[in-house]
Amino acid sequence: MTHNADNPLHGSFGDKHDLQPATSRSIRTMLVRLQPAGDLIHCGTIHDLAPARLQPVVVQTGEGVWIADWLSEIHPDQTSAENPPELAGEVLRLASEEDQQSSIAAEGLALRLHDEATAVLANTSLPIVLVATEVDLEHRFAKLRFLGKPHEALGPLADQIARRIDLQRVQWVSLQDPLGAPGDNASGAPSGQLQALPDRQEKEFWDRWDTVTSPGPLLDHALGKSFRVAAGNRGWYQQKRRAANPAGRHIPAGRSWMVRIRTAAGGILASQLVQLLKWAEEYGDGTLRLTMRQSIQLHGIAGQSSDELMQKFGDHLLSTLGSCGNSVRNLTCCPLPPSDREGFRAAEQAVRDLAIGLGNDFLPRGSAFEYRFSEQRSTPVSASPKPPPATESISQLPHKFKIGIASDHHDCADVLSNDLGIVVRTASFHSDRFQTGAPSVPLVDLYVGGSTSYRADDNRSSPQLALWLGTIPLEKASQATEMLLGMFARRSLDASRHFQRWKYVVQRTGIPILVDQFRQQAGDQIDLVRESPPALPRPGRHPAEVRASNGQTWRRWHFPCGRIYQHDLPTLQRWATESAPIRVGTDHDLIVRSRMTDGAMPLPPIADRACPAMPTCPLAVAPAETEWKEWSTAVQRMAEEAAIGPLPFAISGCSNGCSRPLTTVLGVIAETPKRRAVFLGGTPTRLGTRVGQVNSPAELVQLIRPWLLRFHHERLDDEDFAVWFWRIGLK
Repeated sequence: MTHNADNPLHGSFGDKHDLQPATSRSIRTMLVRLQPAGDLIHCGTIHDLAPARLQPVVVQTGEGVWIADWLSEIHPDQTSAENPPELAGEVLRLASEEDQQSSIAAEGLALRLHDEATAVLANTSLPIVLVATEVDLEHRFAKLRFLGKPHEALGPLADQIARRIDLQRVQWVSLQDPLGAPGDNASGAPSGQLQALPDRQEKEFWDRWDTVTSPGPLLDHALGKSFRVAAGNRGWYQQKRRAANPAGRHIPAGRSWMVRIRTAAGGILASQLVQLLKWAEEYGDGTLRLTMRQSIQLHGIAGQSSDELMQKFGDHLLSTLGSCGNSVRNLTCCPLPPSDREGFRAAEQAVRDLAIGLGNDFLPRGSAFEYRFSEQRSTPVSASPKPPPATESISQLPHKFKIGIASDHHDCADVLSNDLGIVVRTASFHSDRFQTGAPSVPLVDLYVGGSTSYRADDNRSSPQLALWLGTIPLEKASQATEMLLGMFARRSLDASRHFQRWKYVVQRTGIPILVDQFRQQAGDQIDLVRESPPALPRPGRHPAEVRASNGQTWRRWHFPCGRIYQHDLPTLQRWATESAPIRVGTDHDLIVRSRMTDGAMPLPPIADRACPAMPTCPLAVAPAETEWKEWSTAVQRMAEEAAIGPLPFAISGCSNGCSRPLTTVLGVIAETPKRRAVFLGGTPTRLGTRVGQVNSPAELVQLIRPWLLRFHHERLDDEDFAVWFWRIGLK
């Protein structure tokens, strides 16, 4: 939020260089994050407040009264006397239940504001895109955040919109890069890219990048092994087509690039999806791919188009940082909005808030805006000019680090397959003040060292679900994550790249020692408890339709293997016309709040999973997506023959297992070009058991037929296959 020199609050705080209040009490300076936009501002207060980190407070600025998350207090010895923090508001009080209710009402008014503003803009030819709307607690001031350049016609439109819904003032806010002009980069790196490597390595990387992506004799040559991680940290992987083009795609012969766009807890704008699909046709193979980690991939990008495409990403507020490489990867959580089920809303909202908060704290930051997606709409968060110290200290990790978040009653993101899994305890949100007089303390369980990838030719390598570390207060989750990332950054193993993963650090250290070390580092800051039984996440899948707590209906649109083709463009464009909120799901799907009267895309009873594999993935040893339909058809026909209903199925082209075959009821993993391992009984809390190997769909059917027929005769009422398999199937 830009400070205004004419801010009326200066009347209470005095000039910024001579802050002398009328009262004898000194002004304390606090750093807060405004809701819902996420702007970081310094505020003063003379009140006797002692908020906890992330505790909601009420803040008054020159642009209204807002709820904010309290982050920290800035002590005088932390600032320069000649250049103290510029105050943009005042912290009035801790947020009360009444304030929270006013905030909810403001969100409803903001939705109405969005509709009114959209209708007004539809009658103009202004080249702007409305991104987000915000209304303050007193329902007097509002902001309209938009993509595009400011225009003199917007002033009269703001007055017109304000009169329509009885607001005192409506302000247009253009989303411009807060860190400088595009391309203003001493290293020569494209705008918006992370500067994490030492200067010499950074220059070497960009020199090599320019060599293989610019017209000349070395265009589309191999980037080189020593530069792959640096490119991956920016979201780019070089690939080489090793077979014919799949139907509906046009991948260049030879080398090309895959680029991965990250999202905030799955959130993305429909207009951004439309633009990505158009770019896929212009620069890539014509398709988008929704990943299991809620990212979006473009394949078949020509090297000489990469810089131009990176610039376009930045112009449309899209980020590739943190989607690949040795960094904290895209954080995953359930994309569904908080439900209307009594007793579950608070925990479900906490899952999303935590995913977004940890993303803001630990994902690599570029100069583009990052997005926070609330229950009802998307709102931008401007990147901080200086990343927090934790981000600087952990920017170079030994390997990728994946984080997943779920509640203990619904896990569609397979959180235990992550390096760090965080499980929110639903029951901890229920106050026991009537029994003990004490308020409830929201809790989370930490699980560490999960990863289902393995090396088929190395018996030292094995898949592993994350192990329980202990229970901590929800408000300490960010601090605990920083500590664990620090442990990982300092404890890389003297081993090949595969064995640099966090799970091998956990295995070698052991949970008892890791717990002791965590407690020693945490001191009295974090109370890690292991006395209570761990909270295990309950497996969950997305229904075709879900009703949110605010009465809105969200629909699930499934795309086989996560692939979005050009014939899907009209649907995306309709969503963009409606400004429909969209979230990338965890199962090759999109979750959409749409006003369209037609139903959701027809869904298979059980959504199969497949990774891209051949012909582009350099790790693949066999096809997966391109042969998915043949394998899936054979499996589901067998399931129908056994009269057991659709069988969850996942297929992967290598033992990295991107399609999560080991946590699916039936998983098939290619270990060599002619050998596919078969696993049965996988769930998000239990890895599947290897039952054999096959080389064709017919062999797979022959292998699993006895289990399916036994299940049909021996299952209990409403018992699914995985439960039966572990109860009696292996006996």
